[in-house]
Amino acid sequence: NIGWEAGEWKFSFLNQQPVQIRAGERQCLGMAGGELFLFDNREISIDDFKIDLEEQKITFYGMCSCSCSDPRKFKSTISFTMGVFRIMMKMSSEVVGGNGKLKVRERIFSRASSDVCFTLSLKHSD
Repeated sequence: NIGWEAGEWKFSFLNQQPVQIRAGERQCLGMAGGELFLFDNREISIDDFKIDLEEQKITFYGMCSCSCSDPRKFKSTISFTMGVFRIMMKMSSEVVGGNGKLKVRERIFSRASSDVCFTLSLKHSD
């Protein structure tokens, strides 16, 4: 579930503590944030977010832990597409590595009007 209330995002998954992101303050989400934003076994901190109503997307900005050095810049965009017969959400998360190499993780969630759901996960580096 994804919720928005009083300047706070709340993401919750089955059998897990909800992840909360408040406007105007750094949120250290820990490993739960890494899992939420598709970088498992990494800790995520969110510093800011931007809501673009025209483009139907939310972009989160912050830092991602790294096993070999200082935290790295992190960005995740969640976009929504609604059609007559389906609703789709795409999450695209990226971390810039120490050598400037970009690591990208993407996941697409879709639900058709017939209650058929699918999830597609992609990993790639530039």
